[in-house]
Amino acid sequence: MKRDERVAMEHGHSRGTGASPVQASRNTGEAPVLRSRCAIAVILTGLIATLPMVAHGEDVEPTTQPTTLPASEPTTQPTSRPARIPVPKDEKPLDAIRRGAKVYDQLDLEYAMELFEYSTPEEKQFVKAQCQYSLALTAVEHAMRDQFGKAASDAMIHAVGEHTAEDFDKATIDVDDDTATVELKGDDDATFTMTQVDGVWKLSAKDAMADLDAETIKGLNESEQDLAAALPGLEKEIRDGKYKTAEEAKAAAKALIDPEPPPAAPEVPTQKA
Repeated sequence: MKRDERVAMEHGHSRGTGASPVQASRNTGEAPVLRSRCAIAVILTGLIATLPMVAHGEDVEPTTQPTTLPASEPTTQPTSRPARIPVPKDEKPLDAIRRGAKVYDQLDLEYAMELFEYSTPEEKQFVKAQCQYSLALTAVEHAMRDQFGKAASDAMIHAVGEHTAEDFDKATIDVDDDTATVELKGDDDATFTMTQVDGVWKLSAKDAMADLDAETIKGLNESEQDLAAALPGLEKEIRDGKYKTAEEAKAAAKALIDPEPPPAAPEVPTQKA
C-alpha cells in the first residue's frame, strides 16, 4: 500500500484512480509529485527529482526576483531566486515534465508551484504542500546521488513509491485539445492530468483533488508538510556519512516516507461460557 493510500484510508477516504500529477500522481487522485529528477527531480515527480543545478547546462534567461525568500517555509530554499528555465514554443506535455524536473532541482518553492494550475485557496494549499514535500525529497535525492551515485538515488526514489525521469520517458500520454492524460507504464496508480494554460502545460490541481473530500485533503496536506519538515534531517544524515551503504540510506528513507504497516494483532479466541 502506498503512503498516500494509507493516509487517505486513515482519513476515511479510499481513492480511485486518477491523479497525483505533478509528484505525477502517486496515487489516483492525489496531486502529482513530479519527481524524477534527473537528477530530476521532479516531482512527480515527483515528483518527481534530483535536479537542482541550473538546467543542467542549458541556457537560462535571467529574471528580476526578490533576493530573499520567507524564512518560514519548512522546505529547502536557495538564498537567491533561480534563473528561469525557458519554455520552448510548442512544448509537449512530456517536455514540460522534463522541464519541471529541472525546476524542482532548483529547490525553490514559489518556482515549483508555477508548474501547477490552481485557482482557489484550497488548491493553492494543496499544491504548496505537495511541492514542499517534493522539494525536500529532491534534496534527499541529491544527497543520495552525491554520496552513492545516480543508480542508488533512483533506487531510493522507487523504494519510497516515487518516480524517476526514466519512468516518465516510458509514459503513455494522450492529448485532447488543451488537456493531457499521463499514465506511467506498469503503475495503475500513476495517472494524472495536465492542462495547457496560455500555451504552457501545467499539472492540474483541480483534477488531482476532484475525488478527495475536505478531510482527506487536510490529512494529505499535513502528511506532506510533516515529511517536508522531517526530510532535511535525513538529507543531513546522508551527507554526514551516517549511512555507510546505499542500502542503509534507502532503508532509512523508506522507513520515514513509506514505512511498512505494523503487523495485525493476532485474534484472541473467545472462550465459551
